[in-house]
Amino acid sequence: LIHLQHIYDSFNNSSDPLEVVVRRVDDIENTHKMLRQLDQLEGATRNIVVVMSSTSAYRRLLHKIMDVGMNKDHYHYILGGLSIAELDLRNFTYGGVTITGFQIVNRNSPSIKQLQHNWNQLNTDLWSGAGQKLSVSKMFIF
Repeated sequence: LIHLQHIYDSFNNSSDPLEVVVRRVDDIENTHKMLRQLDQLEGATRNIVVVMSSTSAYRRLLHKIMDVGMNKDHYHYILGGLSIAELDLRNFTYGGVTITGFQIVNRNSPSIKQLQHNWNQLNTDLWSGAGQKLSVSKMFIF
């Protein structure tokens, strides 16, 4: 909710206020109707801020967005997570859609490469997920 409040505050303090429509997604698998409603809103440009709980949730929602056809011109998405590099955005390359996201970890840094190496060496019986690709959230826990 704090993210939503910051968005409202940013738009309300602007000299050119924007209309903000908020939708809560309880079940990503049942978002088709809601996405269709967003697609049919009046206006030339749709700026959509997405804040999801996990990378897999982002993947599923982006797939639904493609199914509805909301990966075209006049759509601008801001992904609120911190690991955009973990998402496959190739299907959004063409068509005019703009996606902005954030990557908090430089995976090319020597210290991150060492962390990945150490993670791969851990006993999988003691460390859940050891040996798998490290997600940003696991890096902060480890």
